[in-house]
Amino acid sequence: MSPTVAPALQTVLSAPRSVSEHGAAPRQIIVCKGSSGLGNRILVACTALLYGRLIHATVWIDWTEGDYAEPGVNAFSRLFHCANPYYSLSPPPALSDRNPPAIAPPVWRDRLGQSFGSLRAELGAKGYEDLSVDVSRGDYRESILMLCAYTHKIRRMESLFTGEFASLARWPYGDILRAILATELRLKPEIQRRVDDFKRGHFGPFTLGVHIRYTDMKSPVDRILETVQRLRDRHPKPPVIFLATDSQEIRDRFVATFDRVCTTDKWFPEEGGRLHLRSGQDPLENATEALTDLYLLAACDGLVFSSRSSFGYVASLLSQAPARQCHDVEQPTRLERLQGKIEAKLKAVRDRLGIQGDRGD
Repeated sequence: MSPTVAPALQTVLSAPRSVSEHGAAPRQIIVCKGSSGLGNRILVACTALLYGRLIHATVWIDWTEGDYAEPGVNAFSRLFHCANPYYSLSPPPALSDRNPPAIAPPVWRDRLGQSFGSLRAELGAKGYEDLSVDVSRGDYRESILMLCAYTHKIRRMESLFTGEFASLARWPYGDILRAILATELRLKPEIQRRVDDFKRGHFGPFTLGVHIRYTDMKSPVDRILETVQRLRDRHPKPPVIFLATDSQEIRDRFVATFDRVCTTDKWFPEEGGRLHLRSGQDPLENATEALTDLYLLAACDGLVFSSRSSFGYVASLLSQAPARQCHDVEQPTRLERLQGKIEAKLKAVRDRLGIQGDRGD
């Protein structure tokens, strides 16, 4: 199953567009370099796929740097089937040419086969801007456009929401990303089978998905535990909890606190290490394990996550659960919002009457 997408938005992003509709084949190719974790990469890939549609350019997503497959093997095409009509399985010919065509930014000339991370280190660059095109522009003349980013850039593309894409301006960024994920990206069948088999063997009538990142970035664990306990108490029979985490400590804590906790089998890194980047193991298998967890979270009937983690945020975008069952612990609860409104109104009354607040005496 796919996340629910508004039909009007799905129409904009799923209608087939042939070359003949534009009168000519795409003359440019967007090369989207992978960097950082899987959640970040997926969000940036969505950016590239939408940008390709907007400017009528072929898109090649380059995850060949060796983090999630052997160096030179494109992990993206091994993990996903992409239904975007502008997506290309093949790299631009210039990758093997001695005299490649014009490239934007020009710093990539003669370096197209290099990874984003290694080039950034070589140049001493701190961010992404100097190594990437600006996706708010549709007027590049260069044949190859390099796109590098840490997260999605939907906001930056708003100026290109014109013509057949004008209706995109009415939609929140999350809805646009959700639609791209639902209509253009599918897991490879063998990975989807892992998800289906685990769900069939471990999920219950109601399964609550929980994501906690705890090695290289700390999720607010106590707040997550409180939220899980509150949601669990609503059910006469405790729901199954599917926990996706990068920490053995967190896994043990959940198992000790709650009944009916299930997790996929995985190796856990030392504190401060990243779960799906471990040496001595098949990197493609590491990526497959990560995607299995991601899509299992999305298959749960409810979800608790922190949107500070791109992995948790992508899980929420993919989630099949109703919005009321998806709980971002970075957002205030309904009670906290109500308390905030009451406090604001009381302050306004005090200010109007010239009454000072409680001084603590």
